[in-house]
Amino acid sequence: MKCMALEPRMIYKDILLNLNNFYRGWIVGKFNDAITNTINEVGIQSYSIGDATTPHYHPESIEFNIILSGECDFVIYNLKDTDKKRYIIRVKENDILKIDKYVVCKVIAIKDTKILCLRQGCGLDKINISDEQFYSRDVLEVSF
Repeated sequence: MKCMALEPRMIYKDILLNLNNFYRGWIVGKFNDAITNTINEVGIQSYSIGDATTPHYHPESIEFNIILSGECDFVIYNLKDTDKKRYIIRVKENDILKIDKYVVCKVIAIKDTKILCLRQGCGLDKINISDEQFYSRDVLEVSF
């Protein structure tokens, strides 16, 4: 597996944001700096240290994950990219991670974590993939 240190704030400037950068915490609505105007689903996910999700993606929806507390790694890659690379993004309280359509994602809790999930788009489009397929790509290490 190939590992490489990257500058995450430059690479992920469009998908990694911070809750403190939004006016009085307003992130959804008709505001100049809102992450989106509309949301179809809202959920709060809780993970204990060491928990991991099944790798999955959404072909019809975009997901915003707001870290309410804790710390976790989002291991992601885009099915449409040809570089065959996985990226590990370490997020912590107040970080907002945007997961676009066709981005495969696996969450691994580094600490006990609560995440507010907002999804925009079709609600029944979750597609799970096997760990074998997920781990068949090289990894580029990104940490904060």
